[in-house]
Amino acid sequence: MEQERNGSPEQTARARKDAELFVHLRLETVGTAPWLADEDVAQAALTAVTARAKEHRCRVLAVGNAVDHLHAVLRFPASLPLNLLARVVREASAQAVARALQVLGEADAAPEAVWSRHHALDTLSATDVAAVAAYVHCHPQSHAPDTLRPEWERAGAALEGGQRPSWNYFVRGRPHKYRRQ
Repeated sequence: MEQERNGSPEQTARARKDAELFVHLRLETVGTAPWLADEDVAQAALTAVTARAKEHRCRVLAVGNAVDHLHAVLRFPASLPLNLLARVVREASAQAVARALQVLGEADAAPEAVWSRHHALDTLSATDVAAVAAYVHCHPQSHAPDTLRPEWERAGAALEGGQRPSWNYFVRGRPHKYRRQ
């Protein structure tokens, strides 16, 4: 009886393997350098994020940037380790930014010196994906003073009154718990 209700072990394993999750990734340039202000550099970073995510069976729901950081909202298979996803996207985009900067004459632009050591990696609930993706999609406009969403810029930071989307916060692939105020 129990097995009929829950399905066979093979069905359960297949469902778990096929399950998809959502993540919001934020990468910041070293020292908040405004490298992404150049359209070619920004496009190189965003293209690299999209390409590398697709190579790992992820779907890019939104990607956007400001002059010193980028955001990506991705749907990824539950079988893909979150820290691996962050690492490959980070490395690919760092290499793309470094190449684009070298074309512009920034000879000292090395891939390991593009992104800050830390990144924000937040799993999203299905109900919050659309709002966060819309924010990221309109990212340059969202940096206007009256539209900035600090809770999505400083991922994991608690806000007054606990106003934040429902997500879990990761720093460099490690869970970080927070409490709603």
